[in-house]
Amino acid sequence: MTIKAAVCAALLGGFAFASSAYDLGFDAKIDGDYETAIEHFTQAIKEDPKNADAYTLRSSVYESLGDYKSAIVDLSAVIKLKPDDAASYNNRAILYGQSGDLANAEKDARKACQLKTCDALNFMQENGLLGK
Repeated sequence: MTIKAAVCAALLGGFAFASSAYDLGFDAKIDGDYETAIEHFTQAIKEDPKNADAYTLRSSVYESLGDYKSAIVDLSAVIKLKPDDAASYNNRAILYGQSGDLANAEKDARKACQLKTCDALNFMQENGLLGK
């Protein structure tokens, strides 16, 4: 693990580092080199298809690039690996909302809230977006 990756991981609550490809992807993400980050996270996923952290971070890179569809696909993979991960449901709800799919946004927001993370649901309630 690079020093930069270790410091950032400590600040973000510590992700499990599975490979050097993951480390390089993390560094590229931090540096804002999103295309390189995607390449490295994709390699990390090929090396370990159960690496939920690589999917999560690649999803955040896709979101930064405005590619919500790919970000949703990656978070869906995380949810398959970790079905009780409230943060992934919450983040996917936000992405569904950003892509205009309010029905799925509400569904995921409610699931996240059931799992104790109500940020997306609260946002939808405050902005009159439920039931649309």
